[in-house]
Amino acid sequence: MPKNNKLGCSYATQQKLAKSLKELMENESFEKLSVSDITSNCGLHRQTFYYHFEDKYELLDWIVYEELIKPMITDFKIDNIYEKFYNSFDTMSKERKFYQNSLKINTEELSRYVSKIAYEYVKPLVKSVKAENSINISDEINNRIVSEFLSYGISGVIICWVQRGMKDSPEVMTKSIKNVISGVKCLLTER
Repeated sequence: MPKNNKLGCSYATQQKLAKSLKELMENESFEKLSVSDITSNCGLHRQTFYYHFEDKYELLDWIVYEELIKPMITDFKIDNIYEKFYNSFDTMSKERKFYQNSLKINTEELSRYVSKIAYEYVKPLVKSVKAENSINISDEINNRIVSEFLSYGISGVIICWVQRGMKDSPEVMTKSIKNVISGVKCLLTER
């Protein structure tokens, strides 16, 4: 995650740097871009960049966190899970080129990162389904395995969607995730 806002650095400046990186990645691969390219494109100095971020990778992480992770986890509830997924798919679809290029950098690391965050929010979902259906399985190993299965599965589906060119609409992808989660709910509630 990015450095703390030291020396009075502002969120608006971070957004400006993020916008610059996204613009540049429309025509250039991430690997070929430098911090100087990013700052020159938005009219900032290199030192300003380093007040906010350690390197361009941290800026990329910040963008993914701000655009996808933070909106997903803010006020996350079982009631709004599909709306949250739709919003993430919609954001990625609107920024298609950026997310496709971002995923080329390190798919394995991104998958672990997304899975870890998903796990934190899927585990309570699994417990809730069990509680709603009076399932008295207190086996922590079983809870963990089901939560890991869903977490890795969801992150895998998202990554494959991006790699296939995001051809399916956000609506189709959200419905697919809903079907998977519904299927797991059925498995959990079978006696």
